[in-house]
Amino acid sequence: MNRNFRNQPSDFFKICYTYKPCLDALQISTIYILNKVPKQFPEMRFFSRKLIKPEDLNAHGTLFGGSVLAWIDEEAAIYVICQLGKGNIATKFMSEIDFVSSAKLGDIIEIGMQTVAFGKTSITVRCEVRHKFTQKPIIRIDKIVFVHLDDESKPTPHGISEPANE
Repeated sequence: MNRNFRNQPSDFFKICYTYKPCLDALQISTIYILNKVPKQFPEMRFFSRKLIKPEDLNAHGTLFGGSVLAWIDEEAAIYVICQLGKGNIATKFMSEIDFVSSAKLGDIIEIGMQTVAFGKTSITVRCEVRHKFTQKPIIRIDKIVFVHLDDESKPTPHGISEPANE
């Protein structure tokens, strides 16, 4: 058995090793990860669809990244406002944007959102844009963080720990 578990608490390793000596490192890692899964929120939900029009294309005749990012930001903001049950939010951060494939004129795409976490003043969502009919992903963004703001545009607690609206 591999006993190199530097990233896991030593008491966890002792429990697994003492009571389940037949487990290998992969099984122990899997158990550790499964026991550390954060609170689960609803799965990815696809709320809006877009028809790709000529004004949405780049010089190569495929979907312009700037257009789809504007749609994502708008859709994510609407989603977050619905989850919090209140407005006054601002986009704070977007993680790496993974352009997986593209779309062309006449394609129908759909934009999906999923709640990832609630912070004291923030909410984090993930996004996937995909082809409506083939379900082939176009763009994935693992983390979009929005912050709830007061009347003076300063971060303020939203007091929400679960989605207000599904």
